[in-house]
Amino acid sequence: MLFLLIAIFSDCDLIVYFLLLLLVNLAGQPKSIRQTFLKERVLAADQLKAQHRNRPQRERFKNYRLNLHADMGRQTMMCQHSFRNLLGIFKYQWKTIRSSATSSLPGPITHGNTGKRNRFQGSNRKDVEDDVVQFLMDVADERGESYATRFIRERTSLGLRKDEEDLIELPSCLSMRGLFKQFCFERGHVVDATAKGSFGKVDEFTPRPNDELLWPEGSEMLPVLPWSTFFQIWKEKLPKLRIRNQCEDTCPECYILRNRFRYKSERSNRQQQESDSDASNSSSSNESDFSDEDLIAKANLHVEQAKSQRLYINELKAVAEEESGNEHTARRFVFCLFSFLFYAIN
Repeated sequence: MLFLLIAIFSDCDLIVYFLLLLLVNLAGQPKSIRQTFLKERVLAADQLKAQHRNRPQRERFKNYRLNLHADMGRQTMMCQHSFRNLLGIFKYQWKTIRSSATSSLPGPITHGNTGKRNRFQGSNRKDVEDDVVQFLMDVADERGESYATRFIRERTSLGLRKDEEDLIELPSCLSMRGLFKQFCFERGHVVDATAKGSFGKVDEFTPRPNDELLWPEGSEMLPVLPWSTFFQIWKEKLPKLRIRNQCEDTCPECYILRNRFRYKSERSNRQQQESDSDASNSSSSNESDFSDEDLIAKANLHVEQAKSQRLYINELKAVAEEESGNEHTARRFVFCLFSFLFYAIN
């Protein structure tokens, strides 16, 4: 009624009123009904053009029709551009409507993925994701280590950093790609990377050779994942599990020796570039402190001490493991000063 009053008092044609009424009614309908209406108009225009195929050339244009009159049997014919402009149909939307109207059944536009296989439900990730998480958790339990400085920071009441909370570090000798190969090998697949680092497709993995003990004949090959999916699961499910960097937690002696070697190499390069005698004299005063012989001797001594310490610790561990089954009276105990004072006070 409001549009009718506007049309009367503004001296507009009733066609404008019915056009506005059509647009308001069409906009209030669900999307499926709007799409069905547009597809029906497109098909009607195609059928009308096919019927007028034998008429003269000037009458073969495609006409789109809309009910813009009070008489529902009377329709207004218009060209494609007018039809699109009146209904606000742009280029890509019009292309979708045209394609759906000529290639699908009447009704709303069906989505392109309708009836297709779900990419996640039909992929190997749904079946193998839990196995990947369990494999990584087993590796973490077997070879995982807590952050090296956690004990010291807790004893000194400094607290832990946010990235150190619940952090599990694997030894630096491991790698993500190596663990992926191990996971695939345990499930019956041999994975080899190309020169560019690509493992190829899962279907192209080589079957694991038979072994009488570990992989006898008739063993069932289990499904595996591509390397990219394995890496994605690791980052999403176990973000606190990482491989420790080789350069982390360097002992103080190694750190000092490394800095001395670095400083000596940088100083020698700087001496070659400088020809000023004053600069050479000022640098020659410290040559005795950082000579090659002294640094190499200190480095060798430190390596021998580290090896001896490691061998001694391994021997103590072997003895402890052998005596773990002894009775309480046959066990050896080590008393320190604090324990002696504790028993003395009590």
